[in-house]
Amino acid sequence: MKNTASSSFDVTAFNAALSAWYSKSARVMPWRGTADPYRIWVAEVMLQQTTVVTVIPYYERFMARFGDVQSLAAADIEDVLALWQGLGYYRRARMLHACAKEVVSCELGVESEGGWPRDVGGLMALPGIGPYTAAAIAACAFDIPANVVDGNVERVVARLFKISTPLPAAKKGIFAAAGTLVNEAHPRIYANAMMELGATVCKPRNPKCEVCPVAAFCALAGDETVDNYPVKVKKAARPVRSGVAYILMREGDIFLRKRGDDGLLGGLWECPNDGLPGAGLDGLTTMEYEEMGVVRHVFTHFTLELEVRKVERCDVSMGGLGEGGWFGEEDLPPLPTLMRKVLKVGVIREHAADL
Repeated sequence: MKNTASSSFDVTAFNAALSAWYSKSARVMPWRGTADPYRIWVAEVMLQQTTVVTVIPYYERFMARFGDVQSLAAADIEDVLALWQGLGYYRRARMLHACAKEVVSCELGVESEGGWPRDVGGLMALPGIGPYTAAAIAACAFDIPANVVDGNVERVVARLFKISTPLPAAKKGIFAAAGTLVNEAHPRIYANAMMELGATVCKPRNPKCEVCPVAAFCALAGDETVDNYPVKVKKAARPVRSGVAYILMREGDIFLRKRGDDGLLGGLWECPNDGLPGAGLDGLTTMEYEEMGVVRHVFTHFTLELEVRKVERCDVSMGGLGEGGWFGEEDLPPLPTLMRKVLKVGVIREHAADL
């Protein structure tokens, strides 16, 4: 990858300042200081749409159980989902599992290290690995020059070059501009340093321009409009959907059904409800129930409000409710956060807060 920055932008000096700052200021994280592509990959997938503070305990538990790609590939998907419970976006866990199997199979027919391709194109051929994750593995694991552009880097670059085109139209230009900065001599340090800079200094609001190590290179350092970059088109209000969820009880057990593998919350367990696409509420709407309250959950594209109804002694036929079974409160399968909220509202037990 050849740097093509204009002569007015000293890329060498920029990278020297960035690297010097990173060596002194980088936060300690369990996936840093390793060149293991497996550990870096798991961290990058967990960090998608999730904060570092939230991810760290999940990552440490995951690594304690699945310490290498072979153990993850050999695991039952239900065990993987159980460890992922509460982290959200469960499709990520399913793709991790599928990708691990692919890596272990060693049937890629490309140059690899322990089953891992050593180039961005080869990495992108694996299940669930897109351009960003592939570039992050290439740079951080294999120290190969790669254009690693996550949301933090996107923000840094938009401000460095004062790119005024609104997102998402600006993404292509920002990516190209980021490519001019890649430190070919030290790609691992560069990739981590750029992401760290965006996360800790060049923040979305009130960036710390006064202590930024590359402020001298930035077109917007200290400018009162810096918060406005990258420029974004105002999003439409997130729609609100509503529905009903039933907690069906029988001799202390709870009925849960399993969702299909495809679509929202695919393959996970749920209380019967009509708020999400699924098997519906056949035979339930005429039953006697107790109103337990309403839960609200925000998805990426909509907000869902579910009225929670509890049936203490359920004797309805489950034939129309989809694949499911009865579970004790202490033996529940992996549940998405939405359904954990439903059970917290509707199951009055001391340990319900730990669901």
